[in-house]
Amino acid sequence: TQTKTRIIPTIAYQLARKCTSYATALHDDDAFDAVNHHVSAQIKAILARPWEKSTNAYPYDGPQYLLVVDALDELKDGGLEFLRELLSAVSNSNFTGLKFLMTSRSHYELIGLLNSFTPKLTVRLQEVPIDEAQEDIKTYLKTSLLELSTYPALENLVEQSGGLFIYAATIVRYLTSRRFAVSEKLEMLTEFLYKSYDANSAKKATETVDQLYRWIMLDTFSELTGERLTRRLRILYTFLFAAEPVSLSIVAALIPGVDEDTASGVLHDLHSVLYIADGRVFWYHASFPDFVSDQARSNFKVDDITYEFSYDPFAHNKLLTTACLRIMASELKRNICLLDEAEINDEVSDLEAKVMDHISARLQYASRFWALHFVCSYLDEDVLEGLESFCTRHLLHWVEVLSLLRELMIAGEALSSVQRVLNQLQCLPEIQNLLSDYLSERHSILAPGKS
Repeated sequence: TQTKTRIIPTIAYQLARKCTSYATALHDDDAFDAVNHHVSAQIKAILARPWEKSTNAYPYDGPQYLLVVDALDELKDGGLEFLRELLSAVSNSNFTGLKFLMTSRSHYELIGLLNSFTPKLTVRLQEVPIDEAQEDIKTYLKTSLLELSTYPALENLVEQSGGLFIYAATIVRYLTSRRFAVSEKLEMLTEFLYKSYDANSAKKATETVDQLYRWIMLDTFSELTGERLTRRLRILYTFLFAAEPVSLSIVAALIPGVDEDTASGVLHDLHSVLYIADGRVFWYHASFPDFVSDQARSNFKVDDITYEFSYDPFAHNKLLTTACLRIMASELKRNICLLDEAEINDEVSDLEAKVMDHISARLQYASRFWALHFVCSYLDEDVLEGLESFCTRHLLHWVEVLSLLRELMIAGEALSSVQRVLNQLQCLPEIQNLLSDYLSERHSILAPGKS
């Protein structure tokens, strides 16, 4: 998960499966409503308090548990804040028998926060001697690519990895997720090791992994041209840069001329860097979207042929804005879930089922994120016409859908952000006035907590 309020409930669930005494204390406390509260309340109610009750024998002589939270920097709503809350709890609670391991890419605020904590137990991977890292990588590669373990190419791969485990892991996924013969694996590995790429510019820290990603992008896209290449790159960009991880069906709905089979084909071709879980597409490591979004790294030459695979955020957000407005224009309508209009949402016993039946996944995405894409896109006449049509025909229908999705709190900020952009561009004055009306006279409709 990339949502900080889901981490502690996940840890509590996994810990309860391993530790019977903690599971019993957790059940007896019956504080499960805390999952809907902020992180500090979650830590206190479903982690610290039941753990202290389960380990009240002192000195504690039970098993030791290691709790791992990986990639704090990738939390969308605040890795720094999550770490601050956890360190505060560790300082003020009894977690005897538990150890916490947090990982993150370097960030000055995270480093400062960790350095303020006593004892200082921070390890920087860049400070691990490269010989030691390469020995670990060699062990991993020889175990994972056992049939290639005696070939010199594997030793060369260890050297070329530069101590980066993500480099080795991506190669392994690429070579082992298909039924290649040993000779084919060796041929592909040799081809990769001796191929060079001329990037527009190269940073020493990313050279090694960039070479790997360029090889993967070439393997996936180099034979494509014209609209086929454009469509498939748009699929990749949507996998990586949509407002949240998306399903194949949502990708197909957002990109013109794309169906689920095509989206699935791109996912399959990029299996070494992308994967699907719970029906949504994710990337294995944040360095891959970083690579695709950097023109200096993902645009390069091979044998005097220029390849341009970089992501243009403004152009792609325009595409997604247009798609969201199109979906909402097609599907939004009054009383979309066919509810008894005398009832409020909280009185509808089967509201979730009705929402699933009448509000498609694509409409849910469009309703939640159209404004986010709008403020980040190129705004041409087509986009502004779509916005004008939406605001004059479907604004109330959109508010209704957000209410049914229990996402009404985002409406005010969405409309405010759109209004700010229109004001800066000095365009669509009538729409600006309409949005002002909703943000002032109808503030009670858009206020958080209403349904």
